[in-house]
This record gives sequence, C-alpha cells and structure tokens, in this order.
Amino acid sequence: MPDSSWHIQLDTPKIDEILRRFIGSLSDILEEKNDSPAWEPTSDDDDDIPEDTDGIIDHIRSLRIPSLSSRFVDEPPMTIYRLGTFSEQPNLKLRVENLFNGKDTFLVNSSGTGKTRLLYEGLCMHWGLYFTSSLDSMRLGFEDLDHAINNLGRRGEFNTVVSPTSNPEATKHNLRLAHRQFSTILLVRLLIFKAFLTAAAATSYQSDKHKEIWLKLQLVFPFPGMRLPFTELSEHIKSRDIGDHVIDDAISEILSEICASRDTHGQRLFIALDEANVASRLLDLAFMDDEGNYYPGT
Repeated sequence: MPDSSWHIQLDTPKIDEILRRFIGSLSDILEEKNDSPAWEPTSDDDDDIPEDTDGIIDHIRSLRIPSLSSRFVDEPPMTIYRLGTFSEQPNLKLRVENLFNGKDTFLVNSSGTGKTRLLYEGLCMHWGLYFTSSLDSMRLGFEDLDHAINNLGRRGEFNTVVSPTSNPEATKHNLRLAHRQFSTILLVRLLIFKAFLTAAAATSYQSDKHKEIWLKLQLVFPFPGMRLPFTELSEHIKSRDIGDHVIDDAISEILSEICASRDTHGQRLFIALDEANVASRLLDLAFMDDEGNYYPGT
C-alpha cells in the first residue's frame, strides 16, 4: 500500500494546476474539432520541378500528409501518414498483435524496416506509454529519456566506469541514481496520462481515436494551441527535496488509478521503448550484474 504522504511532499496542488491547463487545451482535440495543418510541398530548385507541377502538387495536397513545420522539419513525416490504419488491414493488424502480445518483446531488424511504425500502430490499438532513446530526423517523441541518460553520465557522483575491482557499492550507487532519474520520467508520463484519461472521460463518447491522440501527444505532435506539460512537471518534481520512496509511492498510486479508469479498465497497458539499441550503448561500463558482467552481458 503506497504512503499517501507523497501528495504533500510533491505539492500536488501545484501539479494539479499544471495539469488543469493541459486538460483545458484538450477538449477540441478529443472531440476531433482541431484540424491540424497538412504538409505543403515546396521546391527551391526549378530544375527539380516536373512539367505537370500543378497536378502533382494538387495530388500531394489531397493526401493530407500531416505537417510538422512547427518542429522545424521540412520533409513529409511519412512515419505517421495514415496513422492508425493497420487495424483496418488483417495482415498488418496481425503483425501488430503478434508484437503487442502481453509478453516482454524485443523487436530487432535492420534500419528502415518499419519497426517504429509497428510501435506506433500498436499504441493506436492499445493504451500505453511511448519512449525513445534517440530522436530521428522527424523529431517525433519527447527527449526526456535521451536527456536523462546524458545528464546521468555528467553527474559528478556517477561512476562512468566500474569494474570487478571497483568498490562493490559503485554499481549500487549508480543504480540508485539511475532509478531516481528514470522514475521521475515515468511519474511525469503517468501524471499526464491520467490527466488525459480524465479529459477523455468527460467527452460525450468513448473513441478508439483517443488512443491515437494520446500517442500523438507523446510524439509531441504540433496540435494547434497545445502546450505539453512534460518539462514543467519534471522541473517541479526535481525541485522537491524528497526521497526516492516518495516518487515510487506516487507511481504506484497513479498507476492503480489509471488501471481503474473507465477507458483502461480491464485492458493491458504497454510501455514501448524505441531506439533501445542506442540506450544499450550509452554508459555501457557503468553497470555490472552480481556476476561481474556488464549490462547487457557480453
């Protein structure tokens, strides 16, 4: 049973204030009244423009490819084009369901084979959290995990290299520091997820489209008028002088409330970690198991 004193130690009135602003900006998005801009084809080189320019441009516009222009991305984000449509195609839906099967799964394949799109489509069908260790050229996703790993390595008290001859407490110390960094990220994401579910429950209908919207928010999709509270919540929690157990208690309680909510009750919740290979190569000499092997064991 988690200790409810975390509410006082984390100053939940301040957290609630931040989340109320977030919930207030969700109504039009959840009711699908917020029409996001489409990507506009452009060319700065006349030699690249074919003769039937108008017809080609009209066709591209008719596709309604999402625009990420506010994120300083010029290319069309084909990774999220027709997002959520795999569920309408039996073969593709089966591929997703084989991946989101309720078991811990490692998806390995060469670059450009569609691994990330499978994660996206699975999170359009199932509630879950999306994290990425590294942003690609489309800049889709929040940089919390990437920043946490890099900040961890820069902390003076963190041991970037441990070995069998190191102080036995060195790895344990590193694990405690890593636990604090990553549990803060998880708590922030769960708080925002719970707020999203609260807003979704207030709409006039239940919609599978809400899962897609929740995924897009985690991808930092540029919904007009949306200000995501990831950074503000994280900075608030980091400013509190609290022990690790406070964050652990908060995670436990918030997760229980999420699982009991209207939209998620009785459903599996998934955590998808994209670009996990990048994280596995960072700080690779900073952790060892009980047998003296580095993580991941080699």
